[in-house]
Amino acid sequence: EIDDTPRTKGDVAVARISGVPVWLSEVEELIQQLPAEAQKNFQNAESKREFARRYVGTELLYRAAIRENMGEDAEVKNRERLIHKNLLVEKYILEKVIPEIKIDTLDVKNFYKASKDRYDGKPYDSVRAQVFLDYQTEKTQAAYGEFISKLAAVEKVEFLDQNIK
Repeated sequence: EIDDTPRTKGDVAVARISGVPVWLSEVEELIQQLPAEAQKNFQNAESKREFARRYVGTELLYRAAIRENMGEDAEVKNRERLIHKNLLVEKYILEKVIPEIKIDTLDVKNFYKASKDRYDGKPYDSVRAQVFLDYQTEKTQAAYGEFISKLAAVEKVEFLDQNIK
């Protein structure tokens, strides 16, 4: 929802909806939340104006949906719950799991040696970045699995496989 007070000193309104200003800082913050590649499309004034127009359009549609009570729809509430759950899981992984992952250069080289066939026999220096990414992915998956196992033990998880047919 749009905040009617400037977010920063010297902030300027770029639009108004029913008299409530849409601030430039708000538009720029939304652009910054986009992936880096997409952000490049909104570096000049014209593209920012277009982005602001699309944002206002989205806000108008949102307000119309709220007026029609669509936020109370069971499917919307369920999807909202799932999105919230995924956001919390992502935050937990970023703050608790990822920091536990330690990557050593020697480990990356050993990973390469153990899985050379994966890189079509190319020399380590020519595939170093890919090897690092592959190793990081495997370490992340292993750390994730370890965290799940620890949490499952604490929560006393019991799988009832016989009930799945």
